[in-house]
Amino acid sequence: LDCLCLRTTGAVRALRAPEPPLQYLLSDPVFRERRARLIDGGAYDGDTIRALCNDGVPLEAVAAFEPDPSNFAALASFARSQPVLDLTLFPCGLWSRSCQLAFDATGNDGARLGLNGSTTIQCVALDDALPSFRPTLVKLDIEGAEPQALEGACSIIAKHRPALAVS
Repeated sequence: LDCLCLRTTGAVRALRAPEPPLQYLLSDPVFRERRARLIDGGAYDGDTIRALCNDGVPLEAVAAFEPDPSNFAALASFARSQPVLDLTLFPCGLWSRSCQLAFDATGNDGARLGLNGSTTIQCVALDDALPSFRPTLVKLDIEGAEPQALEGACSIIAKHRPALAVS
């Protein structure tokens, strides 16, 4: 009904906030059955990790990837405030292979790979960077590079069969 109201009136206010408030449906009970081992691609400032912790999802280990320097600084600050979590941070992007690519570092959640990027970043294939991590959940919100990142994680996905939360 909200969408119908939006379409007929153009009133964006007609749309309610999505439920649950946690993106990617990570509040699903399946994530509470055992301690999650999360790969967080596009970790931004730790928002997904923070939301999982606030939602009571038990985390055993987190490997977080964030290539934007400003966002990575915020992520590192968040990680220092979480001494009980096993967090490993990578200031890199995710791709189908390990290489360097142009990147538009915006300092917000819209930072992305692109030919007109203002900087060059290191990108890694998850199969190269985390060959023995054993993830139970892979979250990717990497502004259009998700297909390439999934290609670079084929072995991990085939071997460990993690849940996938892909934007």
